[in-house]
Formats: sequence, structure tokens, C-alpha cells
Amino acid sequence: MQWQEAAVRDLIEQLQNSREALQQEAQQREEETRALRQSVHNISREFEKIPSEALHKDFVAITAPSTEAAAEVGIDRSGASSGGAPNAQGGAPKDPDVMETVFPVMFGLPDNEALQDLNAAADYLNAMPGATGKVGAIGFCSGGRHTLLFACNSNKVNAAIDCWGGFIHRATPDAETTPARPKAPLDMVGQLHCPLFGVFGEEDQNPPVALEAELKKRAQAAGKDVTTKIYKNAGHAFLADYRPSYREAAAQELWGDIQSYFGKHLK
Repeated sequence: MQWQEAAVRDLIEQLQNSREALQQEAQQREEETRALRQSVHNISREFEKIPSEALHKDFVAITAPSTEAAAEVGIDRSGASSGGAPNAQGGAPKDPDVMETVFPVMFGLPDNEALQDLNAAADYLNAMPGATGKVGAIGFCSGGRHTLLFACNSNKVNAAIDCWGGFIHRATPDAETTPARPKAPLDMVGQLHCPLFGVFGEEDQNPPVALEAELKKRAQAAGKDVTTKIYKNAGHAFLADYRPSYREAAAQELWGDIQSYFGKHLK
């Protein structure tokens, strides 16, 4: 009986340790999500600081994973419009601060719904007082993928910056295509509607830096205006100053390039 009681105690202790580990992991993911949302808002605030003669900053849409893209321009994908913005229908995480609800949406959000959101965002921006008719789009990670997707499928964007867009060459790690993502954005480069700036970190794995050359090759073959740049001593998400991946020198270099690129194409 003693050995059975000891075995039960050991099992209970293992279960408790496992539960604590899961709770800690969930907390870390929630903190990451909150930091991501704050980072997106911080970047949008930085655009506001750019002198108006250098960039029509009010008309830059930031795309980011899942609901963050819509939130930046006042669209609630749960079905209710906010701030007078157009209403973008579609499924959204019940709680965007809980990663377990966000991840399925990030891979499950159909590309056609993302495009509807972004086209609605462009319409909203162009309807604002003082609109110049010029709209720029910039996105990071999966938002970079959505930016490339947007630039290839809409005439409502005038300049696009894809920062380390993940899975631009396939749908998921396990599938070339899915019902939600029937065609890779990289395969759409021949139909680009605006100039594109593709940003890569030399140490990044997703997207692999080899895609920089492939993107440039396809763009040149199609006669499209695509600029690419590989940033040294930088990997994925090197602009995210709330993550260990942040690289100050590369981030400052990129921010200058972003201002120059939008300044050139959105004036």
C-alpha cells in the first residue's frame, strides 16, 4: 500500500507541475499578445510624428495579425463597426488577448475576407476629410503577408511594405494551399498593383532569406516595381522593441527606409 500511495503522490505532483507550466505558458502568450497590440499602436503613433510635408501620414494603414489589422482603421471583425468605419463581417477571436483563440484565426482567416477588410479600410481612409487619394499599407509577419496579398489584389493601395511576411510561399507549414489560403501571395506577384518594398532579416527563417531573391526575380520578370532589402545582423521581428528579437541598429535603419519609401510614393 505504501508504494501505491507514493505513486499516487508522485502522479499528483507531476500533474500539478504540468498545470503550473501550462498556466505560465498561457500567461506568456497573453503578455506577448498585449505587447503586440501596443507595438502596432506605437508604430501608428510614430507615423503621426512625421511632418505632413514629408508624408501624407494620415493615410497609411497598418496591417498585422488577425484583428489588429482592422483595429488600426476602426473595423471590428466581430460584426460591429467602430469610429464610423465600414463594418467588416467575419469571425474573430472571442478574446484577442488569449493566444489559444488567436492562432486558429490567424491561419483560418480566409484570404478573401482579409482582402474585404483591407479594401474597406482603404475606402474608409479615402473618405476622411483631406484625403489625398493615396493609401499605403505596411504589415509585419502575417500582416506582411496580408500586405503583399492586398497589393496583388487591389487597386486601392498606392505603396506597400511587406516586413518579413511569413508564409508568402505556402499556406501553412504542412500545406501548400488550404481552403482559406488557396494561392500563395508569392505566386501573385505578377499582378501587383503598386510599388512594393520587401523587407527581410538575414537571420530570419520564416520567411527564409532565400525568398528575397525569388520575390525580386518574379517581380522583374513581370515588370513590376519591387524593391527588396536584406538587413544585416537581424532576424524575424527585428523592429519589435518589446521582444528579444529587437535589433536597434537594423530597426533604426528600417524606420528611415520606411519613411523614405512612403515619402516617395505617397506624396
